[in-house]
Amino acid sequence: MPKICRCLIVGNYGFIIKNELIRSGNAGLQNLENAEEDARNFNFASAAEKFSRAYRDFSSAGDRLNFLGSDIGRILAGLPGAGKLKSANNLIELGKILAGTGESISEAITMISRTGSILNPANENPGIIEAVGKALMVSRSNIQKAKLLLADIDESIIPADKRESFENFRSQFSYFEKLVDDGVGFYDFFEGLVDPDGAKKYLLLFQNTSELRPTGGFPGTYGVISFEQGRLKDFFVDDVYNLDGQIKENIVPPRQLQHITPTWGMRDANWFADFPASARKIAEFFKDEAGYGVDGVITVSPAMISQILDLVGPIEMPDYDLTLDGSNFLTTIQNEVEYGENRAQPKQILIDMGPKFIEKLSSAGPDKWLEIFNIILDGVEHKEMVMYFNNLFLESFAMDKGFGGEVKSTAGDYLMVNFSNIKGSKTDAVTDNFIRLETALKGNVALHKLIITRRHNGGSNSYGFYNKQNSSYVRVLLPGNAELTAINGNDLPNFRPLIDYENYRFKTDPDLGKFESGFYSNSDGADIFTESGKAGFGFWMLTDPGTEKTVVLEYEVVLRPGEDYRLYVQKQPGLKVKDFELSFRGIEDREAVSSGLDPSRIGDLHILRGQLDKDVAVKLSPVAR
Repeated sequence: MPKICRCLIVGNYGFIIKNELIRSGNAGLQNLENAEEDARNFNFASAAEKFSRAYRDFSSAGDRLNFLGSDIGRILAGLPGAGKLKSANNLIELGKILAGTGESISEAITMISRTGSILNPANENPGIIEAVGKALMVSRSNIQKAKLLLADIDESIIPADKRESFENFRSQFSYFEKLVDDGVGFYDFFEGLVDPDGAKKYLLLFQNTSELRPTGGFPGTYGVISFEQGRLKDFFVDDVYNLDGQIKENIVPPRQLQHITPTWGMRDANWFADFPASARKIAEFFKDEAGYGVDGVITVSPAMISQILDLVGPIEMPDYDLTLDGSNFLTTIQNEVEYGENRAQPKQILIDMGPKFIEKLSSAGPDKWLEIFNIILDGVEHKEMVMYFNNLFLESFAMDKGFGGEVKSTAGDYLMVNFSNIKGSKTDAVTDNFIRLETALKGNVALHKLIITRRHNGGSNSYGFYNKQNSSYVRVLLPGNAELTAINGNDLPNFRPLIDYENYRFKTDPDLGKFESGFYSNSDGADIFTESGKAGFGFWMLTDPGTEKTVVLEYEVVLRPGEDYRLYVQKQPGLKVKDFELSFRGIEDREAVSSGLDPSRIGDLHILRGQLDKDVAVKLSPVAR
């Protein structure tokens, strides 16, 4: 081909490139932006349509750019100065891939919004899991293709008014890639959870956060949910005392419970701060008492149920002349259980409510289910729901995503404050918690003062269960080398076991026995022990209605020489801390940094303050000059 002809063709192609990008390509970019906005607003049907339009726009531009044929196009793309042709083709192909990916993701989310059909036993083959998996796999494949094309685009061919947006997109592409990978990961998790090719059975613990226990609350009510071939097969709810009544052995309970119960059962088995340890013990009791095993243990808080009721609407309970909604669920249920007419089965109202709640979920529309998923995701982030699975993949995923409830193994400093309400009725619901940790760094030693304050707002409440004394056993977990130097303000109650276990044939649980074998008490009445690799200090706080109680602990932690100081504060599931404060001295030209807490400074005192509604990681960073 003569050189002048090549130049003319390249010149004409340059003109075509410009026109097509301004016309069809520009329209494609605009539709991508509009689709993204719809997706952010959860309007996935509209987003899918706009992604489809973007795909057609980019396809139209590609057809026009390739009117000379692919062979001539390849020749021209290899000419000096013809790189813009290749970039244009790459850009258009990238647009098509991204539009197709967006359409697939929108389709996946649309299918996810129909999750309610999985909870309908009459729906034999919802097809949701397979459809979501297919859409996500297509998306992940497309993302890898798009990544290669994106790296080979000359930004000068981008319309001027879109260039900044393109550069922002290029710089943030890795986040988009991670989003799709995370979507695939959650799909794999959900598929394993409901098992389209087999059967799964899970124990649900409804932990009452009004009566705090180590993993979130007293599990007075439980449920069992069964899946077969990826859909709901069975669900029922029962009183945990009905199940514990089937136990065949008398087992010595934890020491701190022996003044309120002579035996240990599933009702008190969530005694370990580490949820996997508690879940295994709960499942062990359940199997002994129910006669069959489960594939995992999942906890649910009353707050999550209330939020879902706010969304799906109230549940009518005509036999009780009650309507349960998000605003009255917890207090109404507690009132019926404590003071209702059915004293033989006081939790019958929850047993009757269970199927009605599942019916509400299964009939919820697509828009509602997207919000339900948001409630669940928010719940796991704030420890309102934790999960344990026998399956290694599911358990590893739960831990990796932060809803496994395990006591964290961390480098550096660590703190967990854990309350167990023991015969304190439902008073945690009306008790405000304040936690302040003052830290002074001296060389490789961290000197800490931990101040725990509880304010009991009961006393004149219309519900009697809020007017009792709050009796709590408090555990503070710290790094393994922490040494307690002082404790003040803790109570020294003279609690005694209900029976003399030495004179009865009670069995000692091996896991509990091992845990308690290292317990000893110091002269100030504090228990000293080891739990989940952490140094533990335990004590009693008895807070009367209308009063405030404060306990102060002082302790030291030796840090590894040469390492930057880091602190991980782990939140107890179900615990609400109204005011949480960390302060640091002796950090010189560094500042304390943590997401979720507000920083301030008074002289050389660095302060982080906020609510402890999820785990907090703190590090010291050089002060920006």
